[in-house]
Amino acid sequence: MAAGQRVCAPRQAVDEKRLLGPLGDVERGSWMSDDETATTVWNLVRSGLLDLSAVELLTVGLDNPAAALDLAEHTTGLGFVALVP
Repeated sequence: MAAGQRVCAPRQAVDEKRLLGPLGDVERGSWMSDDETATTVWNLVRSGLLDLSAVELLTVGLDNPAAALDLAEHTTGLGFVALVP
């Protein structure tokens, strides 16, 4: 995958099974949000009421962390950079 490659996937492409925790439920909460907030946001996304199409995911290979840092420095708005294998 080339540095800065843009990834767009339709909402329907999300495999909910990948989001399941060890007890078979959706992973919830973290240091960033409580269980109720995480569940509410997840339900808004699933229902289509929260449109994530404005979020821009840029990916960079794990072998090029300098490119990831450079790209992240120049990413604005709702864009974010993820390192991928």
